[in-house]
Amino acid sequence: MPFVCLIDTSGIQDYIYRRNELRYIAEASAYLANITEKNGLFRNAAERHGATVIFGAGGNIALRADSEAPLKAVCNEISRELIEAGNNLEIVATIAPYEKNRLTEGYLKALAHLEQRKLTQARSLPFSFPGLAEEQERSGSQRVTRASGYVLPNQTDAQLILRCEGEESDLMAVVSMDGIGMGKKLQTWMRSVLRDDMRFETEFKLWSEYIKKRWDDAWKRAVDDLEAAFPSPYFLLEHPSLPERTLLLWCDEDGNPYLPCRKIYQGGDDLTFLCDARIALGFTRNLTRYLEAPPEPETNIPEYFHQLSVSVGIVFVNAHFPFRRAARMAEKIQKRAKESSAKNSKENPPTRLDWWVNRSGALDGSEGTESALRPASLEDWDAFEQGELTGAWQTFAGARNKLKALAEAAQDGPEAVREFLALRGVPDATNPEAVCRTLEFLPGSRKTDGFDTNGQTVLFDIAELFDIHFPLPRKTTEEVAA
Repeated sequence: MPFVCLIDTSGIQDYIYRRNELRYIAEASAYLANITEKNGLFRNAAERHGATVIFGAGGNIALRADSEAPLKAVCNEISRELIEAGNNLEIVATIAPYEKNRLTEGYLKALAHLEQRKLTQARSLPFSFPGLAEEQERSGSQRVTRASGYVLPNQTDAQLILRCEGEESDLMAVVSMDGIGMGKKLQTWMRSVLRDDMRFETEFKLWSEYIKKRWDDAWKRAVDDLEAAFPSPYFLLEHPSLPERTLLLWCDEDGNPYLPCRKIYQGGDDLTFLCDARIALGFTRNLTRYLEAPPEPETNIPEYFHQLSVSVGIVFVNAHFPFRRAARMAEKIQKRAKESSAKNSKENPPTRLDWWVNRSGALDGSEGTESALRPASLEDWDAFEQGELTGAWQTFAGARNKLKALAEAAQDGPEAVREFLALRGVPDATNPEAVCRTLEFLPGSRKTDGFDTNGQTVLFDIAELFDIHFPLPRKTTEEVAA
């Protein structure tokens, strides 16, 4: 009787974030990504013992064999290697029999059993064999230079944070992204291969490779765009609405510029990265565009896998904020965005983006403002950047304090904003000598007070992002798909 084996790596969060050093975190994440890749620990063990890999990614792997013995040998070898490495990573595994042409059912039963085991597994204490030092630094990873000459940052202050003339900032963004509705699509697909082991095994492998390639390609294209956004010899990016503001990359001792962005962890359609706060929203928008519109759909993949939407959570924190806390905050915001997307549409939930500017450095707390009218979808975000934000930049270019006072008035409601406008007004973008008693820079809200019919206002988001957001060059939908 054939058997299926599912293996899941546990202790990933503890392993990645055991140190608050960007280089270590990136290296630990790369190690986890590689253990299920070709020539990685998991696949090598499977090959040695004659087990067939169905799929493997993100510390998870599914195997099958004609008997139980080779699968047990694979689990034992992987477990022993992880223990001897002393990195506190462990595996949770399950092996289950299935009848011929019932691999789908066997996989689903094994998956349910694995989830139960994960919930009841006792976490071990850190362990190392006597005489072995703590995990050694991996050689050759002190400095990573891309083919373009850009250097991946190892620090979060002097390398990751962009320089802005006349301004100081230590804000970075930690971004969590996750695909929406993938579990539902998998269930739909599995129903179509209930009695076909060959199709299950072949298509599952194709699908997992397709998803990984799609996310890898989208990341590469977004990073290429980020590099191209700094075109001058001095790696300078000018603000399109505030000409006195420019961003400048830091360079190493050889003159190579540091990329203001670094991937932290990717497992399937789950991605975490960090970047300078001012390019976070623009970079994330570009990345999401590429995810939604791949160059060419894979013809061997069911069509319902071609449509892809994602939930995005961004937390803005200072460069010395604990990574693990920031990643958990970003994930929490991302899950809130996913819930919002599901409420919008049950069948095809759209992409949703949410954020929290944590200037106070709070370790926990409520994110966002209930009366905020922040853009959620990519289309809303584009309109917000081109409309409300651009109008605010042009209006308050020399009156940032007045914008702050306006946002404070908005906290007391529409009537307080109307009183503020009657007493003080706001700058007139067309006539520097005059003031406006209405909010002409808000195309999508009531110009008398900035609120909508539901009692929400975009003024909070404008004030929050006025100095943080720095637009990146954008492409049309047609250019993204090309």
